[in-house]
Amino acid sequence: MEHNMLKELRKGRGLTLKQVAEAIGVSEATVQRYESGKIHSLKYEVAEAMAQLYNVSPAHLIGR
Repeated sequence: MEHNMLKELRKGRGLTLKQVAEAIGVSEATVQRYESGKIHSLKYEVAEAMAQLYNVSPAHLIGR
C-alpha cells in the first residue's frame, strides 16, 4: 500500500482525518497510522469504505 497516496487522496478531497475516520468507522489515530505507514495493511472492509470515500477501487488503494 502506498501510504503517501492515502494522505494525498484525503487532502485532495479536502477531508480531515476526523471526517475520514467517521466515514470509514475507525479512529482518527488509525487513519493517521494508515497514512504514515505504521499500519501496513488495510482490512477489506476498511479498504472498501475508503475506496468509496475517495472514489477509487480497493485494488488501487492496496497498490494493485
